[in-house]
Amino acid sequence: MRKSLGVLLSLMVLCGSAFGLIDCYDSTKTTTDIPVPDTDVVYSAWFECDYGEYAAVCYMISSDDGVADVTIQLQQSPINPSLAGVSDPDGQIPVNMADIVTALTTEDTWYYKSLSLLPLPWARFKLTGIGSNESDTVVNIKVSQMKSLNAR
Repeated sequence: MRKSLGVLLSLMVLCGSAFGLIDCYDSTKTTTDIPVPDTDVVYSAWFECDYGEYAAVCYMISSDDGVADVTIQLQQSPINPSLAGVSDPDGQIPVNMADIVTALTTEDTWYYKSLSLLPLPWARFKLTGIGSNESDTVVNIKVSQMKSLNAR
């Protein structure tokens, strides 16, 4: 494993690219375990996007009391958002962008998906509890971006 990571880092240096991993927090920026109780709509905190060529999202759901069932969507904004934890008219789901996942139910498993970020500086995730989603459900999300070191 250590050798594989070393080879990957060497290739990235040779290719002139770097990556950054962003932990997404709840809207109060206090925890990376974002609570999504019942059928509530909640939002992650806004985070800044690099204008990277490639991006990915990593996500996992868990519930101790039973069924976890959540839809995850990406919202983006061209201006620094002033609202946290609520619907924001400046932050929208890009037109024709598919949901990241429409019904995340398998618990304690990391999922990875390519992410098509628009060249806008701000993003967050909209999380919607659906079906019989339990009140103790939490979602953990990370965003990874790869960009050219020469682009800046």
